[in-house]
Amino acid sequence: MCQHNRDRRWRERGQNMVELAISLPLLLFLIFGIVDMGFMFNNWLIIENAARNGATTAISEGATAAEVLGAVEQAAPMSDGGQNPAFQVQITPSPTSFPLTPGQYVEVKVSYAYPFLSPYMPEIFGGMTYEMTSFDIERVQ
Repeated sequence: MCQHNRDRRWRERGQNMVELAISLPLLLFLIFGIVDMGFMFNNWLIIENAARNGATTAISEGATAAEVLGAVEQAAPMSDGGQNPAFQVQITPSPTSFPLTPGQYVEVKVSYAYPFLSPYMPEIFGGMTYEMTSFDIERVQ
């Protein structure tokens, strides 16, 4: 009887190791995916806010294109002061037409190539980065 219980516990321990070997990769896949998506969503919110800040600055009286770019870069820490090639800002109308006149519309478009943290996410999304774009259109008062 004692021998039977010992063999049974040994088999159950082996079964637990097999269950762990099957479930652990799936659990890690899920956890890392949730973390990566959380960082991606955070970066999307940042570029959304950066576009809004840039457009709001652009419609202020006497604003220059440099002030608009400064407002966008201040709101988005991933821009690295304009040095990050994955972070791009486009202002319409062109920056040479500043300051804007009342009744004119301005569009500030912010793009960011989000680099994935998890090694398997590029396989799912089809690339090493995910292009996120946000824009805001405001009317000069």
